[in-house]
Amino acid sequence: MNICIVTSSFSRGGDDSVNAGVFVRDFALELNKSKHKVFVLTPRKYGLADRDPELEVKFFNWLGGEASLTHLNPKNPVEAIKIGSVVLGGIKEILAFVKEKKIDLCLAMWAIPSGIYAWVAKTLFDVPFATWVLGSDVWRVNDYIGGQQIVKRILLDSDYLFADGLVLASDVEKISGRRCSFLPTSRNLPVNSIKPAPVDLSKTNFLFIGRWHPNKGIDLLIDAFCALSRERDDVFLYVFGGGPLESLIKKKIADYHLEEVIHLGEYLSTTEVVSYLQACDCLVIPSRIESIPVILSDAIQVDSPVIVTPVGDMAEIVKKFNIGLVASNASALAIKRAMLDFRSLSDSSCFETGL
Repeated sequence: MNICIVTSSFSRGGDDSVNAGVFVRDFALELNKSKHKVFVLTPRKYGLADRDPELEVKFFNWLGGEASLTHLNPKNPVEAIKIGSVVLGGIKEILAFVKEKKIDLCLAMWAIPSGIYAWVAKTLFDVPFATWVLGSDVWRVNDYIGGQQIVKRILLDSDYLFADGLVLASDVEKISGRRCSFLPTSRNLPVNSIKPAPVDLSKTNFLFIGRWHPNKGIDLLIDAFCALSRERDDVFLYVFGGGPLESLIKKKIADYHLEEVIHLGEYLSTTEVVSYLQACDCLVIPSRIESIPVILSDAIQVDSPVIVTPVGDMAEIVKKFNIGLVASNASALAIKRAMLDFRSLSDSSCFETGL
């Protein structure tokens, strides 16, 4: 079977960790090991190589090149034009691609915009498609003109539906009236071959890795850590990633005089992710809205304790498998209390490792 993965998230290389593309590439490589032939169709990104050494990938041009389309604001005229170009460009390319490669099945990762491409291919050429839904597909439907109608049509016409969270799968079923299977997002990490990053072992080192976006709660974490650092002088926070809240985060750190106890860094490579998860005492996921993020599965693979907010499926997973602490709510005060509780533990080995 010839399978075409259509996605707006694809890594810029084997060691790229900017977005969900790291998971998509790993998934494609695993699928390619089967008897199926896997192709990938994705928009070209700034800094992205023109070819993948292990997969047959078609990169199509559009008016942008951002690593993450979720950062584009459809209410901004310039960015709205970019969004329109990636939708139209993808439709044009998939129609030629499915004929050229004799595609038997499209896998849309995710409903927007990839599901639109796959839906057009099915409508015009009767190519069946599956849709793997992310939380943002559901949470952001009102950000776009006709968003609810578009997402519902894609879900209704998909031959198979998957979601990366149990709660999200239930939401998809409510929207579509059809069965949606839970399929988690995760990637393979070189856990046993990486040395821990150099950190001050005399301190409790907390870690955040992800997008600096309101949904991810990075601003809540900075506020929480500010309060924590006023009570404890033996704590440190590593923050890695990037996104639209960069200016706000830097301003908060300067205003709170936290330069000596917070390290800000860009997105980490895969090996660096493992290195810091091994070195730091606890990963913090302070999201306001979430399903099951890839970084949570990363932490589980590395046996890193976590602190999470009670959103999506995270609280259930953390409590059920005793892999960390759950804040009482998604607020700076609750996150600070959870971090303080973690710091008060005499031995973090009280948490289980793996699942």
